[in-house]
Amino acid sequence: MNRSESWQVFRVLKRSRRQKKMLLYRKSFHTLYDPVVFLYAGVMAVILFFISLDWLKDFTPFFQTLEKRALMYLPFLPLAVWVRACMAAFKDSSLPFTSSELHLSLLPHSRRDILFYLYREKAGKTLLLAAVLLSSAGCLTPLSSAFILLFLIVYGVSLLFEVWIQWRLYSTPWYIKLVLAAAGGMVITAGYTAGSFLGLVIGTLVWAAAASSACFYYYEPSWGRIAERNDAKVWNLWLVNQVTNVAVKPPRRFTAAVQRRRSSWFYPKRLYDRIWLSHGKESYNYLISALTAGVLIIVVVPLQVDWMRFLTVPLAAFIFVEVSTSIFHNFFKQPTVFRFIPVEDEQLALTYVKWMNPLLVIYGCAVMVIQGMLGFSLVSSCIQALAIACWTWYDLKGSVLEEMKKVNEESFYPASWNRLAGYVFTAAVMVYPPSAPLLILFFLTRGGFRLNIRRKRTL
Repeated sequence: MNRSESWQVFRVLKRSRRQKKMLLYRKSFHTLYDPVVFLYAGVMAVILFFISLDWLKDFTPFFQTLEKRALMYLPFLPLAVWVRACMAAFKDSSLPFTSSELHLSLLPHSRRDILFYLYREKAGKTLLLAAVLLSSAGCLTPLSSAFILLFLIVYGVSLLFEVWIQWRLYSTPWYIKLVLAAAGGMVITAGYTAGSFLGLVIGTLVWAAAASSACFYYYEPSWGRIAERNDAKVWNLWLVNQVTNVAVKPPRRFTAAVQRRRSSWFYPKRLYDRIWLSHGKESYNYLISALTAGVLIIVVVPLQVDWMRFLTVPLAAFIFVEVSTSIFHNFFKQPTVFRFIPVEDEQLALTYVKWMNPLLVIYGCAVMVIQGMLGFSLVSSCIQALAIACWTWYDLKGSVLEEMKKVNEESFYPASWNRLAGYVFTAAVMVYPPSAPLLILFFLTRGGFRLNIRRKRTL
């Protein structure tokens, strides 16, 4: 079907929707209509308009200063608008692609044409609103016409790309939106701090190229989800909601609560979480004792002899790993209600490691505290704390997987020498922080700890 016919069908659809909305607004307005209140409100609005118009003439110097300052920050406007689109893409798709448009696209109407019509309508309405507001501001305030026109051009061009970016990013993973928003904020901050217009332009172009690549590469729309969310948004009319005290909400099929319910306790990963939470309550005292002893070793001993931190930090990490592994091993010796449940061995072990990961933050903070008390820089302290946390996590993961091998009575080669080498590298990072890449390289080349346990068993 050609574009003219698709456009005619689209116009009929929009006209029908507009008529239904106007009918709802008219009924709500008649419910609240009071001619006396509206008469007084109109008279007061006219009086306040003339008073404010005469009052603003005294603020001409202020508006001139404001105009100069706004011209300085005008180059930041496009990137700021696009970063706003990244943040808005978490909840809003920008284009009102509802179930009606979805049904049209299933007929012999191109979905691309329908999206183009929606984009043209959305961008046109927003540009018209911006033009009316800026023109009103130019008429009511002493701002110059050249400034209003320049601001409208820059904002209008940015707005055309904003609608497209927000639509595409709405169907991308959440971490892509977060990374792009953070990168845009960093470019704006760097440009403002350095005061370099050329650097800001280059950073904006690089960010735009990265955002465009992400929009094309990670764009995977869920049309049902988009349509149902926009159905609720299109028909969620504020005046009608206030009158009826009823708000239109999106269906629960795609909400976060339903997603959590779908991955409920009877799913394997949630079942493993319950297992380790129950076992962690029983072994709480041992774990807290080991954690407290490790923090005291890291903090107290180097205050007496500062060079001892090269030994105490790896020693504290080793104690934590050994105690955590023993707690993991004790689980298989105790009678438990989960003992006869078929489980995935590797997933069970990795879930235990996941619950131990938050405790590594305490060790990292302890390392940063002792390094700060001894007068070391913040950068080196962060590198050392990150290295300690990463190595402890990696060693704990390997030890737990080896322990699972022992429980299964499978033959394997213990990684004792590899562990010793890892702790030596960790001590080297404490001595010389730039040697942290060696520890990362050791992680990548140490392939003996990857134990692929796939078969099901019973505890």
